[in-house]
Amino acid sequence: MIILSLFAYILFFTLVAFILKGTRDQQLFALILVNILFYINVALIAKPELTPFQLLPYLFFAKEIFLNFGEFKKSFLQFPVKFGLLTIFAAYFLTTYANGGGGHDYYEVFRYCFDKYLPMVAVFICAKEVEEQKMLRTLFLFMLIYSGFGVFEYLLNHNYIREAIATAFPSTKALDMFGPAGITHGLGASGWRTRISITTKHPTALGTLLSTMFLFTLAYYKNSKDDFQFHRVKFVLGSLFLVILLSGSRTALGCALLGCLIFFTDALSFRKKLFAIILYGILAITMSTYAIQSFAAKEGGSSLELRQQQLLFTLVEFSNKPLFGHGLYYTNHSILANAGDKGNMYYSKEETEGLESIVFYTLLDIGLFGAFALIVFYGETFLVFFFHRKEHPRIAMQGMLTTFLLAVFLTLSGEIGRNTEMSLLFIGTSLGFLHKKIEEAQAESTEEDPSLLEQSGDFENE
Repeated sequence: MIILSLFAYILFFTLVAFILKGTRDQQLFALILVNILFYINVALIAKPELTPFQLLPYLFFAKEIFLNFGEFKKSFLQFPVKFGLLTIFAAYFLTTYANGGGGHDYYEVFRYCFDKYLPMVAVFICAKEVEEQKMLRTLFLFMLIYSGFGVFEYLLNHNYIREAIATAFPSTKALDMFGPAGITHGLGASGWRTRISITTKHPTALGTLLSTMFLFTLAYYKNSKDDFQFHRVKFVLGSLFLVILLSGSRTALGCALLGCLIFFTDALSFRKKLFAIILYGILAITMSTYAIQSFAAKEGGSSLELRQQQLLFTLVEFSNKPLFGHGLYYTNHSILANAGDKGNMYYSKEETEGLESIVFYTLLDIGLFGAFALIVFYGETFLVFFFHRKEHPRIAMQGMLTTFLLAVFLTLSGEIGRNTEMSLLFIGTSLGFLHKKIEEAQAESTEEDPSLLEQSGDFENE
């Protein structure tokens, strides 16, 4: 285990070096890896909390602002989802103001929003300057290795990777929802489902990550013969799908299958699309009974009865402060924490057993305005890809699938173990790839007809 812990330190300092001295490819890779590989409970400093996945974005932005401010300002203004980000920041600051928050509360809100959403801007800045094919080869290799970790965890029923990382660093929590922080044993089986988590906090968090990576990779299936090595893409998709099954996340499996349906149906002619939609409707009605029965039984996950209970609880609490909510971390600190364990997130009181939908705790924490902010953020992100689906169909489809199905996942199963943050990194990467394609197309048009330079629309104003 000492050797594995040493490997964790070497990995961490290598990623730091990539941020400080590396190319844009290396910086992008480091920002993605540090969020996936470093377990949520590990910390470099306990108070104020500083984790590996917080440190690297801080270093990235500090370097860009102090050493390359002109280019950083330009890149930030090119980020196409600025309004959505500002709306989310406004929602959290308004709920803090409405609940009489002090200076420390505003500090917590700023760090929460920064840590959750601004790494998406960082990967956008990197991705718009990298060669897509070269970056994909690196990401595909990582996805294969990560899938291998999942298979080994299942076969050995021991999580050596998370154990190595969790024991190499101090922990911010003595306990997590499964017992000692840095738990190493697999979660075993639950009904028909196996439950592995690899480096994430929970199988649901792993399911979110894997389904996002699956949909991100799926976009290259049609073009893979010529550009992205067809057999490699198929192998990556197959490996990710296998580990989705091993995670036991029903929502992840449903999102992956739904993404495949949308992706392959999109390639059909209008008549075939119409026929396919009718066929999907018939199949959905036929399988609805089985789906209801599956969710009605609580097999290590949530049930329909439990969701109804959570909805009623949310409505009662929401009615007290409907507009701006009760404030940041209200659900975690006041509802989902056991008495005496206020630092332990995702514990559940008997009356709720968790609030397993982003809708529930968004309404409680930041109210209707916060819910509106999230709709604006995800809606603006989706529309950026949607408006470029004809000129750049592959990347547009990639972004639409990952954005739409992340929103679906969070609505059905909620946020846990930083699953949103990990998934947003891939969406930010797609935004960067799309921006580069648009700039290249505009440059080609300008070379053919210089007068088009004045007519071309700016991507950031889409």
